[in-house]
Amino acid sequence: VTITYLRGDGSVVAKNYVVAPTSRYNVPVADVVPELRDEAFGAVIAVTNGIDIFVERAVYWNAGGVVWAGGTSAAATRLP
Repeated sequence: VTITYLRGDGSVVAKNYVVAPTSRYNVPVADVVPELRDEAFGAVIAVTNGIDIFVERAVYWNAGGVVWAGGTSAAATRLP
């Protein structure tokens, strides 16, 4: 799986990930792409082996000393 991160300034950062069949794979973006830390970005996910995958964007945050006090999730949309 290749994820191309789309930065606000128009530049891109591409990273490759190996995802095992029938598995869940989380990408901690701030850890694996530190140049995107504290930056807004988009992403395009491309599968190179022709297998369909499900992609979601989940964001969680801490507040008032409570771990994972809030969060949001959205499913990806397939490009035509």
